Amino acid sequence: MTPQTRPEILTPEQCVKLLADGCTSIDVVGVLKGYVEAHCQTDTEGDGGTTTLYDWLYEGSYTGDETLESMAREWDELADVV
Repeated sequence: MTPQTRPEILTPEQCVKLLADGCTSIDVVGVLKGYVEAHCQTDTEGDGGTTTLYDWLYEGSYTGDETLESMAREWDELADVV
């Protein structure tokens, strides 16, 4: 992430690309969480255990091909299992 990049104006695709490129900015993860959360059908503050959507996104491994829908679907599946 370059110094002039303002995370709050990043698109979902830009967030995913930055994370896929190894960026670990908590601001980028926070922006992405807001986008993904809008597509989730389950609680994003915990998956039945102690993991939040934010933590899950922060700890994720990204290829750069992820979409908001695919991430939300994966989160919902995780939340339903736990």
